[in-house]
Amino acid sequence: TTGTLAVANGGTGLTSGFVNGTTNVGKVLQTTSANTTSTTVSSSSSYSAFGNGMDLTLTPSSTSNYFLIIFSTNFDIQSDSREGNYGLWREIGGANNTSLGQMIQLGGKQTKAPGAFIYKDAPNTTSAVRYRIPVRATTGNEILFGGYFGANTSLTIMEIAG
Repeated sequence: TTGTLAVANGGTGLTSGFVNGTTNVGKVLQTTSANTTSTTVSSSSSYSAFGNGMDLTLTPSSTSNYFLIIFSTNFDIQSDSREGNYGLWREIGGANNTSLGQMIQLGGKQTKAPGAFIYKDAPNTTSAVRYRIPVRATTGNEILFGGYFGANTSLTIMEIAG
């Protein structure tokens, strides 16, 4: 059937199930992922790419679409007073990396733990978009990132219709 659907709390009605002229809003259009059980060791206070396949590229089909980036891993701080962090880098059409920020801060005490983040990015382009996970040990002391003891590290990117 066709007609106007009521929307609660004073919203506007929808006609024929369309939002912004399309029925695809919120639909997953494409996805890519990488998994590894490798470990990355960092003792540098400068960021370096995670490596081991944690480098993915997707080309959005519309400038109004966005990406949902999901990352999960483990880290091992082998003694007290060591700190580090993970970030997220974006590169559009082969341009230089743009930092989207620090996603996970680690440190202070000796620990082995999981780390994860979910990030929504709207690159506003139809050029290829590359995402990488940079890591660093901010105190300059060694920190293990990733799949030690066979644990899995994964990066998944989904294009969502906007």
